[in-house]
Amino acid sequence: MSDSHLIHPKPSAPPRGQRASRQVKGTTHAVNEVAVELARARARYLRDWTLLKRARFNAAQRLKDKNDASLLAFAIAGVVGFVFPFFTLLFANEISSFTVRTFDFVAYITGGLSLTLGLIDQMRDNGGLAKRFHVCGMQVNKAVRQLRNSPAITSEHLNQLVRRYEQALEACDANHDPIDEQLSDAQQRMRRARYNEKDYIEHGGETAVPDAVRME
Repeated sequence: MSDSHLIHPKPSAPPRGQRASRQVKGTTHAVNEVAVELARARARYLRDWTLLKRARFNAAQRLKDKNDASLLAFAIAGVVGFVFPFFTLLFANEISSFTVRTFDFVAYITGGLSLTLGLIDQMRDNGGLAKRFHVCGMQVNKAVRQLRNSPAITSEHLNQLVRRYEQALEACDANHDPIDEQLSDAQQRMRRARYNEKDYIEHGGETAVPDAVRME
């Protein structure tokens, strides 16, 4: 008789308890994988959003300083245009005509340059752009705080924070300059270095702080 006509016994099925245990283990493994992916996404978003938040605040401060400088240029133009002619008029009998013309020339050039630079910066609307960057940074900061306060975050909550983050960026149609992000990265490195220095001092004394980490 050939082997094809033999009746092979079917493998016995595992008991119900064992099958249930395998299903529970498979479900637990899948849940753990999802939790790990969510934790990685949370850490990545927390790092990137914090960097962008600081870059927006840096851009707001930089543009505010430029706007203040343009206002100062307007003030200088007004002061120079008023003081120099008044000085030459008040002391007309005490100074020569050449000195008077020199003062007038310096007043015209200084006032004209200050006024031109001030008008150029005012046309760029640095003050309004600084406010928009500041508001965007505040909205991103709210999302960062909620993300930081949710160590065991769910996918629904994470998607909600991502939408809030994207809405904050859409509300501010302008982008910061690369120098703002570079300054933000430098500030983050300095904070980390100061934290490391404090940790060394608390656990080993000031002499245990390496020279490369110590911040004077």
